[in-house]
Amino acid sequence: MTWRATASLTRVLVWVLGVTAAAQLMSIPFDSGEALVKMRPAFQAAFDGRVEEANRLSSQLNDSGSSMVSFTNFLTVVMLVLLVTWTWRTAKNARALGRDGERIAPLLGVFSWFIPVASFVMPYLAVSDLWRSSDPLATRGSEWRRLPGAVVVRAWWVCFVGAQLVSASAVALAVMGNNGVDATTTLLTIGHTVSAIAAVLTIAVVTEITRRQAAQHALEPVSVTPSHPTSVPSPEVPGDAGWYFDPSGRHEQRYWDGSAWTERVQSAGVQSFAPVTAPDWYEDPTGRFPFRYWTGYSWTEHVSRDGELFVDEL
Repeated sequence: MTWRATASLTRVLVWVLGVTAAAQLMSIPFDSGEALVKMRPAFQAAFDGRVEEANRLSSQLNDSGSSMVSFTNFLTVVMLVLLVTWTWRTAKNARALGRDGERIAPLLGVFSWFIPVASFVMPYLAVSDLWRSSDPLATRGSEWRRLPGAVVVRAWWVCFVGAQLVSASAVALAVMGNNGVDATTTLLTIGHTVSAIAAVLTIAVVTEITRRQAAQHALEPVSVTPSHPTSVPSPEVPGDAGWYFDPSGRHEQRYWDGSAWTERVQSAGVQSFAPVTAPDWYEDPTGRFPFRYWTGYSWTEHVSRDGELFVDEL
């Protein structure tokens, strides 16, 4: 499982969420219930099988629609795509960090946003698990599931789902003739307001989870088993120069120049170059810290003790 930083994706998502929140509030004066009430004849025509009449009426109403509301709807779709992508990538990162046992698998989490009824529950479970698995107290495995959830995540999902239900109710009650213009306008105003709140809460949730996972990843390398990168272990040192089985096990073959292993490696007949000892955290050769980072070619100033990172110039 590969770790991939989500900081850039999070920044784009936060920007879109901020614009979406503002657009939702700005749409309130332009989203009158009158247009929805006027849709009732088109809805009735479609229900009666008068397709051409229904299309004609719907076309007239669409032409008179607000461009501000259309722009807000477009932003909402973009925001949803980014949010689904962020959830999937963050769930994959949680697995890469060794936090398994999630209730919703990453791929299922993508489709769960679009499954009727299930979309009201499963995305919340996925994000709630991400919040708990990224907790500073979370450890490898599935013990993080014992950690409590967060009020901000619950509030986010209540607003997220509530906005959808209110907006859907406004449309349904208007086209069925149960609500007039004033009642429909009120529901639309509530829907836009709650949607703006949901967008702001989403910013709080995604930024905090991203920050937590980045902190976990910064400490993750110190969990490897240390070894001193002075040489590549080999049960049998070759004599003559030539290609031999790579003693590090990372490639099929490594070139022995007759006196030492070189950086020349090959796999499936394709030659490349790789450090004799891979970049990683190893025992600090200076003895000042338990671990020091090796780039593959030299030691760095990055060191670690008891899971905390420090800088110690060589």
